Amino acid sequence: MGAGKYFALDVLLLVILTSLVVMAFGLKRIAFLGELVIVLVLIAVSFIALIGIYQESNWGYGLMSILFGVILLDILFVFYLTNKIDMPFVIGILATAIGLILTITGIQKPHVTTAYMPGKYIASKTGTTYHIPKCDWAKKIRKQNRVWFADEEEAKKRFKAHSCI
Repeated sequence: MGAGKYFALDVLLLVILTSLVVMAFGLKRIAFLGELVIVLVLIAVSFIALIGIYQESNWGYGLMSILFGVILLDILFVFYLTNKIDMPFVIGILATAIGLILTITGIQKPHVTTAYMPGKYIASKTGTTYHIPKCDWAKKIRKQNRVWFADEEEAKKRFKAHSCI
């Protein structure tokens, strides 16, 4: 996902949440306070989802998709209470639909690839042990931190053996 798509999601969230606040001013007493609490919760959840999206994690996109769905329901609920189709309502609906499409298309489907294993043993630059590639701990090592060894003697020079060996 490019920087432009991140910026688009940020702007969409700002527009949507602003629309919700403006729509909330058409409500009375308890409904107004309740809507403001809902907007604050939506803001908090959106920050959490954006963290996941910036890390290119599917959970971030999934959470944001759910969030846009909840926002859509909230906009429709506020419309039900006010019975007004005004500019904040139309902008909120359109921006939410665009955000929903962006987040759903951002979810990456897992794909099968053949991995090249440049050695028989693997370690992490930040770790203290080396593993065989089939080890569950070895699979958790980030690609940028992987250190491969052709033989065990080479691995022993810098790391100690894990229990999987």
